Formats: sequence, structure tokens, C-alpha cells
Amino acid sequence: MKEPMFGFRNVIKARKEGKVKAYFSVLVPTENIGTLEIAGFKVVEGKDGCFVSLPNRAIKVPTKPAITPDGGTVEGSTGEEIKYYNNLQFESLDKYKQFRDAMNKEVLPLVLKKIEA
Repeated sequence: MKEPMFGFRNVIKARKEGKVKAYFSVLVPTENIGTLEIAGFKVVEGKDGCFVSLPNRAIKVPTKPAITPDGGTVEGSTGEEIKYYNNLQFESLDKYKQFRDAMNKEVLPLVLKKIEA
């Protein structure tokens, strides 16, 4: 078995029952500046099993009013909705998929093992 590309630490098991099972930080080795620690990763239970959710933040965004055919607005159609934005950005969709796949194949089994112990 090859050495994992990423490490992890600070695993915290979720206190409440629900979809989120644990929180953890990922350790990313670099050549020039040492190891980066990126916090905010989650283990989430999905319909097809557990997966790693990348760090994100929830922001309330105002919604636009619904417009009727006569140009009026629908009462109560404005408000706020929550949108989630990833904290990590990648140079391409392929790089994002590679990172996500590495997290799910290399790190997820180790984190699950730790929270089940």
C-alpha cells in the first residue's frame, strides 16, 4: 500500500446524531513551507455512504422578489436563503475531483477508523 498523500489530525466526533459524523483538519505537505493544516473538513453520511465534505461557509443571501406578469411583485416573495461557498478553490474541476477523490480514498477510511475506536 502506498503512503497517503495527505494526513489528518484534530478529529472531533459529532456530538449530535445526524448526517455529520466528525470534523477534522487535513495536513498537506509542501516542499517549501512545510506542512499546511486546513481545518473545517467533515465526514458526512450520504445516501451512498460516508464522504468527506470540504470546508465551506454558509452565507444568507437576499432573494429577489417574484415578478407577476403585470409587473408587480408577489407579496412575501423576498427574503433570505442560505448559500454555501467552498473555502478551498482549485485551478480546475479536474484538480478539485482529484483532491476530493484522494480525501475519500486515503483519509476517509482512517478518520472513520479513529471515530469508531
